[in-house]
Amino acid sequence: MLKIFDREHIRNIEENARTGSKIISTSTLYETMGNAFCNQFNRMFNDQRKVIVFAGPSQNGAIALAIARILFSMNRSVDAFLLNPGLSLSEEVTINKTKLQQCGCYFMEFNSSFRPPRLSENDIVIDGLFGSELEVPIEGDMEHVVHYLNSKAHTIVSVDMPSGLFPQDNSHNNPDNIIRAHHTFTFHGAKLSLLLSDNEKYVGKWRVINCGLEEDHPQKNIKNFIFTTSDLDNNLDSRGTFCDKRDFGHVALIAGSQGMMGAAILGAKACMRTGSGLITVHVPQGKDNLIHTTIPEAIVETDKSPTHFTEIRNVNKYSAIAIGPGLGTQFESAAAMESLLNQYKKPIIIDADAINILASNPTLLNLLTPDSILTPHKRELDRLVGESGSDYERLRKASAFAQKHRVYVVVKGAYTATCLPQGVIIFNQTGNPGMATAGSGDVLTGMMLSFLGQGFDSLTSAVFAVFIHGYAGDRYAESNCQESLLASDIIDYIPVVFKHFKKLQNYY
Repeated sequence: MLKIFDREHIRNIEENARTGSKIISTSTLYETMGNAFCNQFNRMFNDQRKVIVFAGPSQNGAIALAIARILFSMNRSVDAFLLNPGLSLSEEVTINKTKLQQCGCYFMEFNSSFRPPRLSENDIVIDGLFGSELEVPIEGDMEHVVHYLNSKAHTIVSVDMPSGLFPQDNSHNNPDNIIRAHHTFTFHGAKLSLLLSDNEKYVGKWRVINCGLEEDHPQKNIKNFIFTTSDLDNNLDSRGTFCDKRDFGHVALIAGSQGMMGAAILGAKACMRTGSGLITVHVPQGKDNLIHTTIPEAIVETDKSPTHFTEIRNVNKYSAIAIGPGLGTQFESAAAMESLLNQYKKPIIIDADAINILASNPTLLNLLTPDSILTPHKRELDRLVGESGSDYERLRKASAFAQKHRVYVVVKGAYTATCLPQGVIIFNQTGNPGMATAGSGDVLTGMMLSFLGQGFDSLTSAVFAVFIHGYAGDRYAESNCQESLLASDIIDYIPVVFKHFKKLQNYY
């Protein structure tokens, strides 16, 4: 998994480069970072558009001036502007300023009032004002620079971080004084704020620039990670020759209500497609024909109610249970869910309306079996843990909830976050906006149920399902388009994902 760094970890990486076993000078470090940035920049912008670099007075500014010089040496048309309103440049900025002036690149330094250069719509602006080094909001003369760039620049590429955006918590930041980048090239590893929807308007498209320093310094106390393709490659076991359907679990999906039977159908189909051996779908009375005709492979158990969930029998025969898709929140459903939690002492997957039942009946939280999995979207999470003023606050509340109740909380969305009972958070990198469609969450629940029923632990079931779910959506979008994606398309592409990773295993 990829590590997500905070400001302290970044400082440790760069300090280790200066003082560790492979000692390099600060100047060499910034030169290395500048070269890595320029290599990526030229791959993305391989035309002859003019580049205008804005550098600040400290570390990020030194790197930005190095970038200007390197791009100029590559025959790019470059203008560089150094903003120094405090009349206090760091030693490295002074060094790189001198080098830039000597190479003949156009350069201007502003010490007092900022006289903005004229920007054309074809110019590419490189924002190297502050990066991730700020701990307080931008103010004073620099805020005028930020406002100018945000209003006049058509393409902004930020060095490390959009200037003004903090790497983690921006709850007390000034949103008006943050660069709105179109691309962010961040050094060493991802930063938490890049993954939060609140910050999309500042970050744009982001990518990590690896400078080769990260692996030389093993970081301690890392709490946030990104689940990657390599984490899945060698963990999808092949089936034995003499296996039986019972070897792959008998699971139960409690789902559906009057007018919401599609949720049960999607969840059950996804569960079977992900490899479950047997599934029993518990639905309201009279709805069994819908399951029989759409998923003939499934066993159906009907409730005594024709409209909603009120009971389930013989729960302990199941290797895993999921409850919630299209369930409804009637009083009888809440009572039946309490009975289920009292009887079934294995981890359970709780989704959708089952989460809303927990939110309305908080005493049920005491009945949650450790390692159970909750899969809320933002609004469901807010009902469960209270409303939040930002994605960062919401994530902290979800993590605190997971630790308090010893469960896994999967916060669905772009970069779906799985909060572990140990306080660790794992983000997902697959998926696309086309998956913001009705039924997508029901499919995820079915996939997760399948993995849990097959004997995978709760953590593996959660992160594998989230990753494959997103990957299936990505493969569909590649073959077709995001706009036409339906939840049932995700199910259809699950075999494509399995086949892809099985090929990788055979290759290696």
